[in-house]
Amino acid sequence: MGAPGAGIIDLSLLRVQARMVQVHVWLTYAVCAVLAGFIASTWDQPRRSALVALAGGYFLVATVAALTARSRAAHGRYREAWLLLWSAAEVGLIAGFVVVDRAVASPLALLFFVPLLIAALSYPVLLVVAIGTMEMIAYVGISADTGTFDSPYVPLFAFSIGVAALACSWQAHIHEEQRTELVERSRTDPLTGCLNRRGFYERLEAELDAGRRLAREVTVLMLDLDAFKAVNDSQGHVAGDELLCWTVQALEGEVRPMDAVGRLGGDEFAVLLPTCGAHQAAGAAARLRAVLAARVTASIGSASFPSEGGDSDALMRCADARLYGEKMDRPGAWRGEHEVSWATAFGRAVDGRMASPDKHSQGVADVAEGIAADLGLAPERRERLRLAGLLHDVGFVLLSEDLLMRPGPLTPEERVRVNQARIDGATLLSEIEGLADVADWIRHSHEHFDGSGGPDGLAAEGIPLESRVLLVADSYQAMTSARPYRPALTPQAALARLRAAGEGQFDPACVEALVAHFDARRNPGVGLGAERSVA
Repeated sequence: MGAPGAGIIDLSLLRVQARMVQVHVWLTYAVCAVLAGFIASTWDQPRRSALVALAGGYFLVATVAALTARSRAAHGRYREAWLLLWSAAEVGLIAGFVVVDRAVASPLALLFFVPLLIAALSYPVLLVVAIGTMEMIAYVGISADTGTFDSPYVPLFAFSIGVAALACSWQAHIHEEQRTELVERSRTDPLTGCLNRRGFYERLEAELDAGRRLAREVTVLMLDLDAFKAVNDSQGHVAGDELLCWTVQALEGEVRPMDAVGRLGGDEFAVLLPTCGAHQAAGAAARLRAVLAARVTASIGSASFPSEGGDSDALMRCADARLYGEKMDRPGAWRGEHEVSWATAFGRAVDGRMASPDKHSQGVADVAEGIAADLGLAPERRERLRLAGLLHDVGFVLLSEDLLMRPGPLTPEERVRVNQARIDGATLLSEIEGLADVADWIRHSHEHFDGSGGPDGLAAEGIPLESRVLLVADSYQAMTSARPYRPALTPQAALARLRAAGEGQFDPACVEALVAHFDARRNPGVGLGAERSVA
């Protein structure tokens, strides 16, 4: 494994470099203003027109630098050469000022210190040394060419330039060391020494950029240690911290040098596998799981670019969903109160990424449970239906945030993607022990009573009753919630619209059960999703 931050594009450094280029440009313009004042005040001296021409060149150099500051030359591998060329042009023009004015006796020789001071702020150390060396050579060359080398202040001024260059070089060195240390700390988890969340995401973005350019795959594995809380509770936090450090060492010992390990928080880790596709992900996960099995079991979820996500958010969501799918796919994982707890967490996670600010999944669960009560379903069946209401949109974690946050209606193509996400969510839930019935209800929750829905074209009693309840509850909750492109309907208006659909989209019995439940509430002016129904 290389250094934790290796391969990461330092965006903050790029921003600092861009700002320093702007500072350099404006300081150059300020020097031009000072030159204009100097020329005006000494216009009776010879060769002022030549100074004007040189000042114009100085201004032109700064303008060209400003125009090319956003080019690849200014930020790519040739950045140092670009800066050196800019600085050399400035030093040459300053030397021209001195020669045209009064050679080494000219006060314009003080301008030699300006490029040095600017370079000390953000230039690499070797570049600062190069600029200082150019200035000393230029000044000594001027004195030798004009026959003033034996002047007593020439060696002193040249020595001053050298001292300034040395001091600026040292300052640049200290600045570079401090920045490197700060950047390293900002990307490194202080406990385990691997990448932290910020560092991992920056490395992931860098690898995805490379993947897009080179048309290669990238895989992310998310890992969560099972029963880690029990270790902290039974053995103490020192033992828990030691286990986290051991986990990182074990992971880093198994992955390739080009891979990266990150701690996202708590006992949650991520592994970045460049050039690894979906086919290799299962093998990589199995190897890591086997290594960790020496001390702990771990749940692992994977996602690969570009087949399973086109950006970092989509990849992490997909991997996270698979991780929790594996974690829950264990005997007893989805039993009792833990079912509702996990389902509520999933529902909130999905709702938080959608354009509606209301608790949509919670509302659908409330409405579905109320309908089920009026239909006379047993308490156990109502509780399972409530679980389905909380999880009915879980497949949306596979959709991009741009699509979920769309401020207007979806296009037909986007609606196909949304419907497919619902099916994928049901498939994911079906792989979790104890949720096969819930997954089946969710899969068929958009079948229409007249058979015009999907995905399987079921109709009437061929659709599971729970699926028919979910469709009514989901539709009611959507109608009574405001969207950016339409206002919310009143409960009465939503019920009227559901009834008007008749036996086309909705089961009339489910609609009438909703109406009966609505009429039985103490305050019929409040949407059913506002509080949980009581059967």
